Amino acid sequence: MDLRIVKTNRALTESLKYLLTRKSLNEITVNEICERAMVRRPTFYKHFSDKYELLVFAITGILEDTGRKAHEKQLSSDEEGREFYYSILYLFEYVEENDVLFGALKDSCSSAFVRETLIDSITEDIIEYLHKHELPDTVSDTSLELACQFLTGAIFQSIDWWLNHKEQLTKYEMAEQINTFVTNAIGARAAVER
Repeated sequence: MDLRIVKTNRALTESLKYLLTRKSLNEITVNEICERAMVRRPTFYKHFSDKYELLVFAITGILEDTGRKAHEKQLSSDEEGREFYYSILYLFEYVEENDVLFGALKDSCSSAFVRETLIDSITEDIIEYLHKHELPDTVSDTSLELACQFLTGAIFQSIDWWLNHKEQLTKYEMAEQINTFVTNAIGARAAVER
């Protein structure tokens, strides 16, 4: 990717993150994002259609980094089958570091569009994860899709809960518990469908 595009996207993302510490996403204007990033409006619109698309871009980038980092950790680790755990752990680390972005998901105007886009992204990752596990041939594409939607919703709700209750569980405990829930769900589901 062109270095100028990378720098522009990074500046716009950092500007949005900064502004979200000051006010809600609904109150932020594209002009404010551009001024803070020192990027002209036409340049903004070459990359994004609106501030919601910028938010999706920022969070999707975080999710992609999470997956890449988890995969690298799994390759360098002796722990068999812990890739999902590391994906969840790194997701919670990124949520913690970028809580203003994830907090913007509560914004009523952006919520549906942004959540739907992110759910699609996470669902793809979960489908890939489930395909790596030996599921019975009786598992249809429909039931796999339903399982992925269920898990994605649970992960989103867990993130939302954790943002408001960080003092109750660490990110490590959250990752371990979610990993256990998912592993048990896959194991129980595979046993029932055999």
